[in-house]
Amino acid sequence: MWPSAMPAYYLIARGAPAVSMVSVGLVALPRMIGEQKTEGSLACMRSLPVQAMGEVTRGTITPNHFPLPPGAFLTLAVWCVLGFVVTYAAMARRA
Repeated sequence: MWPSAMPAYYLIARGAPAVSMVSVGLVALPRMIGEQKTEGSLACMRSLPVQAMGEVTRGTITPNHFPLPPGAFLTLAVWCVLGFVVTYAAMARRA
């Protein structure tokens, strides 16, 4: 190993990335969440159909253990079609 790479290897092996992630999480994340609440984008992110995506993924991977609810497929289908229509309308408006 090259001598110049040894300090970087030492820092990575000792957990410097984990310490930096913890400090960023404790300092930057609360500020970002506060800004998102103020401008309303946090409510938009929480309205995404994550529960339906999880149910469909879980049901397709292990269909013997978890039933596939039809409402989850319907939610995802409506979300995809609506997203396509809105994206197409926004792109057609720009052109």
